[in-house]
Amino acid sequence: MGKKLFEKFRFLLPDIELRRWLIILILSSALITVEIVFLGLQKLSLFFFLLFFTPACGLLGYSYYRVIRYIFELLRGFDSKEAAKFFPPRHFEIAPKIVVIGGGTGLSTLLRGIKRYSRFYDERNVTAVVTVMDDGGSSGRIRAELHILPPGDIRNCLVSLANEETLMAELFKYRFEGSGELSGHSFGNLFIAALTNVTGDFERAVEESSKILAIKGTILPAMSSSHTLMAELKNGSIAAGESEIGITQGKEIKRVFLDPPGTAVNHKVIQAISEADCIIFGPGSLFTSVIPNLLIPEIRAVLSESAALKIYICNIMTQPHETSGFTASDHIRTILEYLPKVKLDYCIINSQRGSEESLTRYALKESYPVVVDRDQLARLDTDIVLDELMEESDYLRHNFKKLARLIINLVVNRIYEGK
Repeated sequence: MGKKLFEKFRFLLPDIELRRWLIILILSSALITVEIVFLGLQKLSLFFFLLFFTPACGLLGYSYYRVIRYIFELLRGFDSKEAAKFFPPRHFEIAPKIVVIGGGTGLSTLLRGIKRYSRFYDERNVTAVVTVMDDGGSSGRIRAELHILPPGDIRNCLVSLANEETLMAELFKYRFEGSGELSGHSFGNLFIAALTNVTGDFERAVEESSKILAIKGTILPAMSSSHTLMAELKNGSIAAGESEIGITQGKEIKRVFLDPPGTAVNHKVIQAISEADCIIFGPGSLFTSVIPNLLIPEIRAVLSESAALKIYICNIMTQPHETSGFTASDHIRTILEYLPKVKLDYCIINSQRGSEESLTRYALKESYPVVVDRDQLARLDTDIVLDELMEESDYLRHNFKKLARLIINLVVNRIYEGK
């Protein structure tokens, strides 16, 4: 009875960010109250009163600001009618099932955003289908030495869906330094590799890691056997492996394929896609993160049969030697080449431009903003959603909060209004 009651009202619970500022607000209010009482009783000098009162007032004001900003950030983009849809008790019965397909930094960034909305629906309804083709860096070394699937992209997704303030999440992100054999290895990669050997199964190791990190969602490797990603270039040569494909300078990619061609698909992936209300492709490296999942025949088949809302998120920048010169419509057409029987309902494209300093830095690496070629986009059988979705720091990436909010809006409109 108690568990059912908790599940019914769980969506009212704040997440870790809101809880933190509420605690600070309460503590600073208590400190101010105690100081005033002690000052009134003449048990505290004016000097010590001002010494503690001033920072306490600052904390109180800032925590109020963060709480109010959190609430407005949460509801911005939803009108009152849309926001109300999340709160009836029945929302657990019709919670949208979202499947995100991709790999690399782009997928983990998106999951960070979608995780923020998990209080609106059963968190088990978020599934990440992750590419396992990495053959470089720590993942590549583990794959070659231990003959298991590369854990790198899986690890990034685990951390993105976990409570980022836990010690285990920090440990999973930790990368060893120095010049020894551990140099460059990620603790999370080694942990998953060790757990694979203990359990005898990579997928089981991912499941156990998910429990340890208490993640909000499900992470599934796209396949259960190891394959090499191959690329046929337009000059007729072949590039073998994800890392080699990424350095095919001056050689355009004609197509990518798997070696060996037969795959052992993860059947949980097929089930998740078949039950999904929304399927999201990307963001991420077009040929080495998103498309590898679409090379699996069973996944292509279930995608073509699915009536779910399908969304493609276009990259912000071109990737050197992989998508050099690609416009937004080029990205979309390439996806559709590998999914000829699938209709993309929405394609989300960033319309925001980075600073000249950032663009110059990217240009030195032969990476440029993806051109929004409106004339070509208008010819595609999909709805184009243009919005300012960029976040600028050391890198130009999607703002995960804005992106997730936009996606949730699209999903809610489809499920509740049939748009």
